[in-house]
Amino acid sequence: MARRFDKYRVRTGQLIDEAFLNDRFQDIDVRVADVEDTAKDWSTEAAKLREAGLARVAEALDPVLAAIESRANLGAILTAESDSDIEASIGTKIFEIRAQDRAQFAPAAHLSVWKTSDPSIAMLGRTQGYNPETGALTFLAEQAEGSGFHTGWTISVANSVSTLSEAQIATAMAQQAAEAAGVAVTNRDESVTAADESVRAKTDAQEAQEAAALHLAAVEQARDQAEAFMKRYQGAHATNPATRLDGSVLELGDWYLNTASFGGEGDWRWWTGTAWRSRQVPSDGTVVSFEGRAGAVTAQDGDYHAGEIVFTPAGNIGANRVQAALVELDNEKQAISALLSSVAALAVNGILAKTGTGTAAARSLAGTANEIAVANGDGVAGNPTFSLVKPSQAEAEAGTDANKPMNALRTAQAIAAQVPTATETVPGRVRLATEAEGLAGIEVGRAPSVYVVKKMLDQLRNQLTAGAGAALDTFEELAAALGNDPNFATTVTAAIGSKLPASAVSPFIMTLLDDANAAAARSTLQLGALALLSTIGTGVLDDDAATNAKLANMAANTLKGAIAAGDPQDLTPAQVRTMLSLGSLALKSAIATADISDAQVTFAKMAAAALATGAEYQALTSNKLISTASLSAALTPAALSISSGIVAWNLEAGINFTLPMTAAAVLQFPTGTVPAGKSGWIACVQDNVGSKTLGLAANIMTQGGAGIELSTAANAIDFLFYTYVSSSQVLIGPTKDWK
Repeated sequence: MARRFDKYRVRTGQLIDEAFLNDRFQDIDVRVADVEDTAKDWSTEAAKLREAGLARVAEALDPVLAAIESRANLGAILTAESDSDIEASIGTKIFEIRAQDRAQFAPAAHLSVWKTSDPSIAMLGRTQGYNPETGALTFLAEQAEGSGFHTGWTISVANSVSTLSEAQIATAMAQQAAEAAGVAVTNRDESVTAADESVRAKTDAQEAQEAAALHLAAVEQARDQAEAFMKRYQGAHATNPATRLDGSVLELGDWYLNTASFGGEGDWRWWTGTAWRSRQVPSDGTVVSFEGRAGAVTAQDGDYHAGEIVFTPAGNIGANRVQAALVELDNEKQAISALLSSVAALAVNGILAKTGTGTAAARSLAGTANEIAVANGDGVAGNPTFSLVKPSQAEAEAGTDANKPMNALRTAQAIAAQVPTATETVPGRVRLATEAEGLAGIEVGRAPSVYVVKKMLDQLRNQLTAGAGAALDTFEELAAALGNDPNFATTVTAAIGSKLPASAVSPFIMTLLDDANAAAARSTLQLGALALLSTIGTGVLDDDAATNAKLANMAANTLKGAIAAGDPQDLTPAQVRTMLSLGSLALKSAIATADISDAQVTFAKMAAAALATGAEYQALTSNKLISTASLSAALTPAALSISSGIVAWNLEAGINFTLPMTAAAVLQFPTGTVPAGKSGWIACVQDNVGSKTLGLAANIMTQGGAGIELSTAANAIDFLFYTYVSSSQVLIGPTKDWK
C-alpha cells in the first residue's frame, strides 16, 4: 500500500481544526478497512494492522497533534510564545519569541499578550517592530491587567477595538481550544491503545479502526480547509495587492494585512470580489451605511469603544486612549482606609483633625477671655477669623491690664503718657531734628543727628569764610596770611605808631599831596613846561637827575647798575647774582625748604605729587596736602554691593557709601586702617520691590542694641551714620525714609 504522508502532514501556515483532523482520520479508517478485507489470517492481519496502524498514527498524527497543542488558536502565523521576563504594565516591551516559533510567526498590528499559566495577567496593545531572525518583538502595551514581572507569555492577534477584557475572553477561548487539543491527544493515545487491544479482540479492533478512520478523515478535512484558508492570505503589504502571491486572479474572501493604514497601526482587509474592504470604518465618503444609518454617516453615542478614542494626555496621565487612561486612574485611585471611613462617619460640624491611626474628629477654634476673640470657629460659614481684644486708651495709659494686647496706637498713647517730651529741664522723648531745623537752630526739644551736625558745621564754616577764595578759606591759610602772628593787632598798631605823624609834614608837602592832578602838582613844584619836553639836553639836567626811563640803548637781558662807585653800567646775570649774594641759588632745578623763607610758598607753587587725591584722602595717605578738589572727591560716595547675602565694607575706600538693597544682607565689620573718630554715612536704597533687610555683624553697635530696621517701601532711601571708634567697635545710627 502506498504511503500518504504528503496528505497527512501539516504545512506552515495551515489552520488546524476539527475538520482538518477528521479528514485524515477518515482516510486512515478506509485504509485500515482495506487491510482487514484482504487479510487471510486474522491474527496475522491483526498484528500487521497493529504495526501499520501504530506506525501510520505516529507518522501522521504526531506532528498534527503537536501543532494542535502549540497552535490551537489562529495558527502558527498569528500566535507565538516567549520566555522573556517582562513586567505587566503600560509602556514599550521587548519580547524574545521562542526559536521554534520565529520563522512562521507574523505578528498582527494589534496584539494581546497573556501569561500562559494565568490569563488574568495580560496586556493589550500594538506591534512596533519584529525581527524574525532574533525573535525580538517590540510591543507597545496600551492596557494592562495584573502587576509584577513574569515569564512564559502567549502572544496572539487582537483587533484595534478590543479591550483587555475581550482579549482575556479570547485567551480563555484559546485555552479551551488548547484543552480540546489535549483531549485530541488523549483520544489519539486511546486510539493507539484500542488498536493494540484489537489484536486481542476483533470487536475492539473494529472500534479502533472506526475511530482511526474518523480521526484521519478529520485530519484530512482540517488540512484541506487550512490550505484553502491560508491560500487566501496574501501576506503583508503597504498597498492593496492586484493579484495573489502566486500571480493568479484575486478571489472572493482573499485577505491580507495592510501595514500603512491608520497611521502605521495597520488593519486586515478582505477582497469583496470587486474591491478591498477594511474591517474598520474609514473616515472618507466610502461609508454609505452603518448600524442602520445611511447617507452622510456621523458618529453617535455607542459607535466607539473607549479603546478607540484617542486624546492628548495631560497632567499625570500617560496613556493616549480613553480606556487605557481609565485603567491608569483606577490603579491610582485612593484606596478606602479606616481614616477615610472615620471622616465619612463624622456627624458634627468642625475643622477636621486626625486624632490617631485611622481616626478623625471635628474640632473648633476658641478664644480666651479679654485676649483673643474667634468668629466662625467651626469653619462652617467660612474661614475662622481671629481678633485681639484691644485695651482702651485709659487702660493703655494706666498700664494695669495684664491680658489685652497692645496695638501701635495704644502703645504710642501709653508711651506718650509715661514718657513726656523732653525739655531743657524735663527728661523724656527726643525727636531728631531735620536738616532745616538744625541749620535754623530754632527747635529746643530736638536733637541733631550726626548728619545734621555735619551740615551745621559746614554752614558755620561757610559763614566764617564768607565766600573767601581757596587761598583764604581755612584758618591755616588766614594765619599764614597774617604771618602766623598771634599778636597781629598789636604788631599792626605798633607799626602804625612808628610812622611819621601828620604834624611833622610841612605845609608845602601837604599842598603837594592835596593837588588834584599833575598840572596842579607841576605848578606847586614850579616846573613850568619842563615835564612836557620830549627830549632834554644834558645841559638842562642836573647831575644825578636822570631817571631809568630816560636811559636808552640798554642791552637785552641786562640790568643797569654799578659794581663799584661811578657811572652806571649794563650788568650780566653773574654780576647781578654776585651783587645780590645769591651764589648758585638761581641755577637750582629744585629748592630745598631751607632756602625758602617762611610764608613765601603759595598754593600755586605746590607740586602735584604733594597734593592728596580723593582716594589718598580716603586712605589717609601720609605726607599729603589736602585741596578742596581732593576733599570733594573724597566725600563722593563709594559703592557697596551685596554678594551671597554679605556686604564687605572697606573704610579705606571711602568716607560715604551707597548700598543698593537688592537682597537681604548682613553688613560686615569694616576693614582697612583708619583712625578712631572717622565718621560718614551709608545710603541704603531699596530696589523696586522693597522689604530687604540689613543685619549687622558683631561689634557694630546701635542705640539700645536694637539693631536697624530699614524702610520697606520700594525705592525707599535710609541713611546709616557711623563713627569708627576702634578696631573692635563701630557706632551706627539710622535716619529713615528720605524723600
